[in-house]
Amino acid sequence: MGLFNRNTDAEKRNAFNRDIIESKAEKISYWIPSFDTPENFSVYGGDKYIRNMIVMGTIARCYGRMGVVVIHNNGTLVEEIKKFRGYFPEIFNGCARNGVRVMNCNVDNTNLLYEPLYGMGIDRAVEAIYPQMPAENPSYMQQHMCTEILRKYMMILKANGEAVDLDGLLYLCNMDIQTLEKTAMQKLPQDEVRNILASFLQNNNLYLQVRADVNAFAGHLESRIWRRKKNLDEASDVSMTEAVKHRAILTVRVPSNVGVLNYLATEIRSMIDDGLEFLLVLDSVMIANSTMNKEILRQYSLPISTVITCDSIAGIFDDENDMLNSLGKMENTIIMNTPNLNVAEVYSRALGQYMRQFTTTHTGSHREAFRIMGGYDTSRDMHEELFNRVTPQEFSQLGDGAVLISKSNGGTTVKTKYVNLDYLR
Repeated sequence: MGLFNRNTDAEKRNAFNRDIIESKAEKISYWIPSFDTPENFSVYGGDKYIRNMIVMGTIARCYGRMGVVVIHNNGTLVEEIKKFRGYFPEIFNGCARNGVRVMNCNVDNTNLLYEPLYGMGIDRAVEAIYPQMPAENPSYMQQHMCTEILRKYMMILKANGEAVDLDGLLYLCNMDIQTLEKTAMQKLPQDEVRNILASFLQNNNLYLQVRADVNAFAGHLESRIWRRKKNLDEASDVSMTEAVKHRAILTVRVPSNVGVLNYLATEIRSMIDDGLEFLLVLDSVMIANSTMNKEILRQYSLPISTVITCDSIAGIFDDENDMLNSLGKMENTIIMNTPNLNVAEVYSRALGQYMRQFTTTHTGSHREAFRIMGGYDTSRDMHEELFNRVTPQEFSQLGDGAVLISKSNGGTTVKTKYVNLDYLR
């Protein structure tokens, strides 16, 4: 009886040390942050529809209160966002009465046109094309002169009552100097015109370098998130900055292209600097080696809310340190079935280990006086070892269930057999 009690006590201590709550079902609405303050949330693995619907729940929490920017490589999520009214009619109708929109941008003709640089301040727009470099860089002085010429092009756009955007900038930069003076500088004071022309023509016609750089910048974005307008009045401009200012949902489909992600990171930094409140959703976009990762997501504390989602965290990051860093920063994380054991190992490592007690049994024989057969001795020793709180194999065998991790209230981890999308009608 004493031995049975010792085993039971060890099991209780193991359960206490492991600190995992086992449940039959979990209502996902309890696990989606309120986003009343900046919070980070991630969801990985499992069925794509379930994952999309969890992300939809996060968008519903924010829609109408702040802008929502969805940078994705997941067309099925956009299809669900198009059905937002059917899933959340009260939220949608209330926002629609206040003019809040859903804007799905892509490079094809059926969607709104995403317009790079639109809505950004001149300083940030210049930085998007000429990222800052240290003064000791041999190219620093030439880039500095190029940025001054680029600013003058942007001033010409402003003087003509035009917003600074990529199409307008290309239009001006590709003009020869004589045409530029005759068609685009007539509203400027003559002293300013002379100053601009002098700066363009000196320094070995450096304006030609600016023209080449602007066209190269456009080339990185073209056919990915942007296409050239057939004429400058073709469509209304849509950008991340303008969408957030109007508390809209903006979706932008992005290939895993470093140049594109670097540009979008510049827009995000610009909005953060302007104090704009918004939810950033990253879905199935590899951000490794981009400034989106290096200068935004790696920051210890962001003044915005983020949602990161993919079938696998390896579809977002390619470095294990980045994976573990991201998981450690999340207020809440939902990890569903993960067949890939290498990825499951990362999740398991992120959850840590606990001290597990176990017993070993030893049986020996001995001789006894006055008996033909000897007797037997049984002894049991208690041992301790570190063990994964949730093993990689458990992550790979979750089925319809999930492991749900929360850092709030001292930290709670639940392993459930079923995910309940209780907020859907």
